[in-house]
Amino acid sequence: MNILEGFRKANIEHIFKDNFLVTWNVWKLKILDTINNDFDEENIISLGKKLREIFFTTDTGDRDQSDVSNAGKNWERLVCWYLNLCLLESRTVVIFPIKKFIPTVITEAMSVNYGNYKTNTESDLIAITFPKEINEIKEEYSLNRINLFLEKNIGKLNVCTLQCKTNWNDNAQIPMLWDLIYKSEGFEQSSISLGKNGRSISDFNKFKYSFVTIPTQKKYLDKFKVSSTAVNRVRNLSGGNYWGVESAEGVADNISEIFTRNFSNGTNKGSLRDDLKIGLSKITNDYSYFNLHN
Repeated sequence: MNILEGFRKANIEHIFKDNFLVTWNVWKLKILDTINNDFDEENIISLGKKLREIFFTTDTGDRDQSDVSNAGKNWERLVCWYLNLCLLESRTVVIFPIKKFIPTVITEAMSVNYGNYKTNTESDLIAITFPKEINEIKEEYSLNRINLFLEKNIGKLNVCTLQCKTNWNDNAQIPMLWDLIYKSEGFEQSSISLGKNGRSISDFNKFKYSFVTIPTQKKYLDKFKVSSTAVNRVRNLSGGNYWGVESAEGVADNISEIFTRNFSNGTNKGSLRDDLKIGLSKITNDYSYFNLHN
């Protein structure tokens, strides 16, 4: 297993820790039924149009605050699982937002400084598209090896953050404001600056910010219109606005559209489907950690 697939594996294995398997075992049945147990690349990519439906097999909508928090974490897990599955054998890895997976170069470049206070965007998934030189590394995955490579190749990286939220109306202003900060690369008069240790997002080849929602408004998707405040808040995000159902023109794209928009230059065999076809041929052995089989 090459270094990037090792990196992907570490992130996906983390998803299945804690009590998530209880939820996953229900979702897995729905996923296998949706694809009719046919691991064709088109079926897998098309799961993006069913992510909301899959999510609601375990979410009734009647939740207290603790349930809301768990739902948000599970949505983030589902998105991370889906994107990495579709990106098998490519040079793009979607990493989980915890310290042991986020390379130092990325953390430093994305640091937001308010005076002497340093912070980062909310706990977002981060998709890193590595340059082709990563294929020359024959060692197995370790974060230290990833860090060393990124230090030498920071100018060739494409980075996309993905803020995952279950509720659109309540959270749309958050990605709008973070995207504004990153696009502007700071506000000097307000003592807001980006980056530390001599690194900034301007060092990347490309940097984008995306929003991915379910949304949880079960019966009212038709109320999200081109003119809606929530829609307009995320309309111009650099990385796009996505949800777990069919695309609605002027409102949101299905999450499967993110591959062409943000990750197309990370393929190894010419296209996402070509890479994925190879990956799916190994889904019962090398990539069994996606937990799609009994």
